[in-house]
Amino acid sequence: MGNYSNNYTKIATDVSSEEYSFSLNYDTNYYLKIVAKDEYGGITASDEIYFKTKKEPTTLQWEKIFLK
Repeated sequence: MGNYSNNYTKIATDVSSEEYSFSLNYDTNYYLKIVAKDEYGGITASDEIYFKTKKEPTTLQWEKIFLK
């Protein structure tokens, strides 16, 4: 996984689960490839996957107003 195309950092190895959790930053481009290895030494890589995370939610502050 990385922030630029074809510039990846390995984030996991020997994952046998269908799920894997990790943290992402707001408003950030991500690129990743999934590489699968089988017990016979076969290797298959996915195409590059691109996504962008949402912008940070805006925090609203409320002020109580008394009407007469």
